[in-house]
Amino acid sequence: MAFFLYHFAFKIKNQKNFKTFLKKAEITYKKVLKKELLNPQALLGLAKVLALKKPLNKKEKTLLNFLIKKISFSRKISPLVKATNLGDIYFTLKNFPLAERYFKKALILTKKKEEKVVGYANLLILYFEKEDFQKVSQIIKKIKPTTSKQKFIFSHLKKELKEKGIF
Repeated sequence: MAFFLYHFAFKIKNQKNFKTFLKKAEITYKKVLKKELLNPQALLGLAKVLALKKPLNKKEKTLLNFLIKKISFSRKISPLVKATNLGDIYFTLKNFPLAERYFKKALILTKKKEEKVVGYANLLILYFEKEDFQKVSQIIKKIKPTTSKQKFIFSHLKKELKEKGIF
């Protein structure tokens, strides 16, 4: 339930109900963590919810830092999932150097072609946000999208880069 609430809140980020769904997701994740302190999905979910909340008060910042440490040292979360999610959290917090570090780590940990495309997509979004279009262009040349959704996304990115005179 909390997973759905978080993702729905993320999709409507700039709309009226965003804070309501985010708050409900936060409450649900906290309930899960009260029952099972090291629940991996709840740790990741609550950290992502807090990263989306702005501004964070001192108590929330402390909680987010605690969650990041728990995630970092959790043995219940696979290294790939851990790296990808920590990259997402740091990206949301606009800490681009750490986001890049974790996204690159996730890319190294990937074994399947589909996972590599997702890893590259994370880096693409990061570089696009940083307006580092040279790196965006380099990554697009490396990627071979495997699904129709990926092909659509990457063709859209290429079109945008061509309009900027980069690709």
